[in-house]
Amino acid sequence: MDEIFSLIILPLAVGLLLFLIPDKFRTVKGIIALLIIINAGFLSASIYTFGDQIYRLDEIARSSGLDFYGLKIPPDVLTNISFNLDSLSRLIVVFISLFAVLIALYSLVYIKEGRVRNYYPYFLITLGCAYGAVLSDNLLLFLAFWGALGLTLYKLIHGHDEASSATAKKTLILIGASDSIMILGIAIIWKMTGSLSMAETSLHATNILTVVAFLSLLT
Repeated sequence: MDEIFSLIILPLAVGLLLFLIPDKFRTVKGIIALLIIINAGFLSASIYTFGDQIYRLDEIARSSGLDFYGLKIPPDVLTNISFNLDSLSRLIVVFISLFAVLIALYSLVYIKEGRVRNYYPYFLITLGCAYGAVLSDNLLLFLAFWGALGLTLYKLIHGHDEASSATAKKTLILIGASDSIMILGIAIIWKMTGSLSMAETSLHATNILTVVAFLSLLT
């Protein structure tokens, strides 16, 4: 179970640490990022052999000996942070890892220095959030990863002039608007079912609220 936790946390943690390395060592940062991505690829392959199951953070913490350094975290919080490993999520995770390796190799060879500041830290954080969004079972957890993805993808856009910068900002606004609509859908689902778990939620499109929730999430 700790493979799932490592798959998400390792790119996020290393991405944050890479901010401490100056951009003049861009190649070094790129090599470190590539090694982390390759490791994520191996983790993706290893979880492909796991059975379909819901993994909760409290269970992962017990099995891996994870220590929260004395922080008082309510048990309900750890229980509600859950990840759903099924056939579809496993397949998407493998493809994310494959494309991440290809992008990292391309970036090392073709992206010139200075085009995007802190490119590799944002790239790794984007990768970790992508894994988190795909594997999340809790809708609020999914929303958190999805929202972070929008910010990091915006930071990866190189605004070489005023027009491109304006386009990037408009894109960020559109993403924020769609996330707001998604929040509405999640709120409706929680109100109707009393649960934020995707695996435990089963609604039939027989009334207007269910249709609105579906369209909100589809947006």
